[in-house]
Amino acid sequence: MTLTNCESKSPSVASKLAARVSWFFLATAVQGGISFVMVPVITYVLGPREFGIFALMTGVGGLLSLFGSLGTGYLYAEHFLGLSVSNRRELVSTTFWMGAVCLVPITGLVLGLWPALAGYFTALAVIPYVGASLIFVSVVACYPWSLAIEILVLEGRAQLYATIIVSQAVVSAITTVVGLYVLDWGIFAMFLGYSVGTLALLLGSMVVLQPYLEWSIKHVWIKRAARIGGAVTVANLLESLQSFLERYLLSVQAGIVQTGLYSHSQQYKNLVSLPLKAAARGIWPISLDEARLPRSEFLLTKRTWEIGYSAVAIAGIGFAIFGKELVALWTHDRFTEAYRIIALWMVFVLVQNAGKAQTAILYATGNSMRYAKLMVGSAVAGIVALFMLVPSFGSTGVLLALLLQQILLRMGVQYVARTIRRSPFQDAWVFIGCGGIILALVIVEPLSGEVYLRVLLFLALVVPFAMQLARLVLSVLHDRANRGIELPVL
Repeated sequence: MTLTNCESKSPSVASKLAARVSWFFLATAVQGGISFVMVPVITYVLGPREFGIFALMTGVGGLLSLFGSLGTGYLYAEHFLGLSVSNRRELVSTTFWMGAVCLVPITGLVLGLWPALAGYFTALAVIPYVGASLIFVSVVACYPWSLAIEILVLEGRAQLYATIIVSQAVVSAITTVVGLYVLDWGIFAMFLGYSVGTLALLLGSMVVLQPYLEWSIKHVWIKRAARIGGAVTVANLLESLQSFLERYLLSVQAGIVQTGLYSHSQQYKNLVSLPLKAAARGIWPISLDEARLPRSEFLLTKRTWEIGYSAVAIAGIGFAIFGKELVALWTHDRFTEAYRIIALWMVFVLVQNAGKAQTAILYATGNSMRYAKLMVGSAVAGIVALFMLVPSFGSTGVLLALLLQQILLRMGVQYVARTIRRSPFQDAWVFIGCGGIILALVIVEPLSGEVYLRVLLFLALVVPFAMQLARLVLSVLHDRANRGIELPVL
């Protein structure tokens, strides 16, 4: 798909985008709904300590998983849509086998050395060997999905994406429930549910990748991967290392229970992020096309993301004012302390998703390596901040370090994009949303016992975001009605 300036403003393109985003949103809505329902189901049996153990081990798995991607996202965004079918096969086959060659031996080595590693790093000793083994199997099973999802997004195959994601969520939830309530496996039910879910992703990935896979590796793609691979691998390594360190340092400094509370608070951030990911996957090919237009105003990108910014701001204000009661109700009062940083997670989500037009410019113009270098610099700053802030501020220190990293990264992206071409500023609602959430946090403290005053505060603060959200959604529905496109049904 290639846009012209006129097409980027047309109802036809906008309505097709809305249909695509609807499918991505449908998948994430079902996935998010299942995750939301599973919170009280799991927390009825398991507490913060078990969540901390699981979070620590998945952090180790995330650190290993980067060896299966090696910058493929950058390669696909820059080249995939412009390639012939035969060249796409060469690209996909090369990245697939490169990932297998790198990931499988390293994962096997770490699994073999796990008892020694757990003995040396005492915080890892709480992780059962069976649980660790299941996560390592999941790491290998899940790496084809990192390739498949790039293809699904770039080709706009949102219906297939929805089918795979919903299947994974359902299978994982059923396995976890059976493990907890039928087999009485405790924490092992979480590990098993996670692993079975990744096997579902593996099956879906092979459906996507099978038409492209050949028994060959092309040196041209190895060279192109190597061109950006160094910076990308370092950036991804630092990002995964930071994710592991935030959990490891928290478990060492504050204990595994605090790690569990922190991990639980992330679940609310992940739930809010799901519809944003749906929007991102629907709009990304359009944003890349808009970035290739010399005088694009990124109108479709702007409208899509302003819907997301307004919704996140409303969620953040809600968590700031009613978070304690919501968490206590939904977790049987076992994770109530996690409420303190959930509203700040919403600020993080807004900052993390800023600068979308500028990010598309870097990818579309072949400057993904510069983006990777920005990631390296910001990740280093974030890791340094972790060591400085976690000992004194615990989980709040982790979040402050992550916020610092994202602010530095987004500032860098804005600056570099403007050295390439003129780009519009589209982040006003990010700033307004952050301000609204922080204002709610400041004002609500003296009103903790006055429910009716908190309700009035919530209504007063969300009015501008609700009006903006309604205006944008009505605009999308108007475009869809003009084109006669029906909402997707699974």
